[in-house]
Amino acid sequence: ARIHVGQLEEAGKELEIVRRQARKEGLPGQLASAEEGLGLIAQRGGAWDVALRHFETAEELLAGEAPETLTSVITSQARCLFATNKLTHAIHLLETHLVRLNENGPGDPTALLQTYSALIGPYFEVGMRDRAAAVADEAFRLESRVQDPEHVACLHINRAQILLETGHNEEAMKSLARAEDLFRQIGWRDSAAKAAIARATAAVEMGDLDSGERQVRAALEELAHAPNQLESARAFNLLARIERLRGNPKGAL
Repeated sequence: ARIHVGQLEEAGKELEIVRRQARKEGLPGQLASAEEGLGLIAQRGGAWDVALRHFETAEELLAGEAPETLTSVITSQARCLFATNKLTHAIHLLETHLVRLNENGPGDPTALLQTYSALIGPYFEVGMRDRAAAVADEAFRLESRVQDPEHVACLHINRAQILLETGHNEEAMKSLARAEDLFRQIGWRDSAAKAAIARATAAVEMGDLDSGERQVRAALEELAHAPNQLESARAFNLLARIERLRGNPKGAL
């Protein structure tokens, strides 16, 4: 909860305490959770290699557990690989996990939705647009069976990329608005801001600079309460782009 409202330093201190206690008491599950949390903090700061090491450690600690138990650390590893342009590795990791989830019949809906959703971006970036659209559709069909708002919101953000690319702009904006609303419902202000910036970017792509500016400034207000340097940088970059498109290079600078 602290991580998702931007209290990274406090969360990090608490997780270090948990990690020490879990190691002392021999509790691999709790130790894995602490490692995953520390990875998420590193990820929020753009320290992708550090984050990846935490997630890999968590996976090692959970060795032998059911595949669905490993889903969050696998998809988190894939996000790190995606962010550092190791797209083939990310795809292989997720596809292998998908096979494991379905080995003994239809896999857990939440785990499947997470994995399909995580595959959308890497497929899209390597030019496998049809496959990206297919996994987006698979994930979307599972939405009604998944109760976790975080995973549904992430799906809508990833799905919007495909919808925008294929010209389904109105549906894409609805998906981004749905993601933003879900993140607000659970109090994840930095994630809500991320969704708002994605909506603003889409509005700018469609030529609606005024709407884009309103949305990105609203996102910056959210980020004032939930600091996230990466998302703040994206927001200011988008504002600069809007000013440039308006013919105001000084304002853009």
